[in-house]
Amino acid sequence: MNEKQLHEKLKDSGIAGIGELDEEALDPTVHVEGDALVETLTFLRDDPECAMEMLHLVTGVEREAAMEVVYHVSSLAKHHSLTLKVVLPRPEGGGHDDWLPAVPSVAG
Repeated sequence: MNEKQLHEKLKDSGIAGIGELDEEALDPTVHVEGDALVETLTFLRDDPECAMEMLHLVTGVEREAAMEVVYHVSSLAKHHSLTLKVVLPRPEGGGHDDWLPAVPSVAG
């Protein structure tokens, strides 16, 4: 499956919080709301057509307006991969000392 097909499969899954597919990014990226992250990655792992059994990179990116957490997952069996991004908007006036952005752990 390519990124478009994987994105459509996610959108069809009924999981709330699946955003758009950014095809302009170096790695086409699906935007996911933080509340939907665990359910999304679980679906990608457990769905037999996706079979994304490998989370091989988690990256934090600090931008002026937000923090981003980027997840790279792949299926060794199916030979496809997908990048997902959670964007945590910085509150007005939020800085390093008073803003603690967080996403749920996917280690479970």
